[in-house]
Amino acid sequence: MRHFSLVDFSVRRPKLIVWTAVAITLLFLTQFPRIQTDTNPKNMLPETSDVRVWNNEVDRFFSLYEDTIVVGVQNDADVLNRETLGRIARITDEILTLEGVASRDVNAFSTITNVSTEASTLKVGPLMPGVPQTDAEVDAIIAHIRRWPGQKRPTAPSPDRIAGNVPRGKTLYERHCAACHGTNGEGGHGTGVTLSRPRSAPILAPALNNPGFLAAATDTLIKTTLIHGREGTPMRSFLKQGLQERDINDIVAYVRAFEQLPPPPGARVLESESPVLVRESPYSLKRTVEKVQAAVGAANMRLIRVQTLDQGFVAEGKENQGQIIVYSCDFAFLNEALKVDPRVGLFLPCRITIVQQADKVLVMSINPKRLSRIFNNAELNEMCEQMHQVYIDILEETVL
Repeated sequence: MRHFSLVDFSVRRPKLIVWTAVAITLLFLTQFPRIQTDTNPKNMLPETSDVRVWNNEVDRFFSLYEDTIVVGVQNDADVLNRETLGRIARITDEILTLEGVASRDVNAFSTITNVSTEASTLKVGPLMPGVPQTDAEVDAIIAHIRRWPGQKRPTAPSPDRIAGNVPRGKTLYERHCAACHGTNGEGGHGTGVTLSRPRSAPILAPALNNPGFLAAATDTLIKTTLIHGREGTPMRSFLKQGLQERDINDIVAYVRAFEQLPPPPGARVLESESPVLVRESPYSLKRTVEKVQAAVGAANMRLIRVQTLDQGFVAEGKENQGQIIVYSCDFAFLNEALKVDPRVGLFLPCRITIVQQADKVLVMSINPKRLSRIFNNAELNEMCEQMHQVYIDILEETVL
């Protein structure tokens, strides 16, 4: 009895085999138009990853789009003035003209719907129909906002120091505060809201013993927090826990005494030469971009995409081809970093910018070590140092 042999069958029927292979190839080719490339870093993580689960929770809670942009406006004097409100209105008008922007969901003074009553009549219209031309019109907007339910006139915390018994405050701190904020005020694992926190803990206790906190928080602010607690967190009112105002004053005095001690390792600020790392490339813009991509691969990072710096901010076809940004990432590192503190998004994924300036080509990136000034977190300091070296290696490899 002769056994079936696929090789013999193929040799005896070559045309059938070739046409079958061609048909299968054509069948697969018909599926190419359906292939989609997803460069969203979130989707490169497992669906059960803490980072991705938390991101999805935030998206659902705030009804966020895939791309949501928040534009913050800062004026140390006061945002509610004619000049600043005029600028906000102009920025809003420009945003509304951008292709792909969901105009109905742009929230600004000039677009948000304001519902009010006047002489038993319901009035519906924008909060700021036009840019205020007089101070009286600005005052009218401020007065109207303060009439909203739950609004209270803001008051600045008193800068005065609160007197208390430091040794007694230390004993009270160890009894009531150290379990969350650490024996030496170093805080919980990470800083503030972290992605690796237990699901039962909405927020982890921040570090109290670091220069950033002590410079920003007045004694009155600390005392107010201890008296009232923080809604939605494990921080309960100390008065409701049986402590007296004198006890709270002693705890505040002890926390303030941290200023007299050397900063703990968690509050160490990394030294850095500048906010931005810059190198001048001896190559053309095109060749420099190619070198950056090669350097990214040599650093064992995954290339995400290459695009113009202003893509999405100007009309298609009008992008500045002399400004290119290269996105890449080490996703294992990103996952671990996000577990410590989500603020690593300031320097991850890795972004290298290549800019043509006259006859020069500059390669640049943010300096992660500079961000240590705002993190106040020993674990993130280590990651900042690691990413600083990765950025340096990529820049140096590019300009060789």
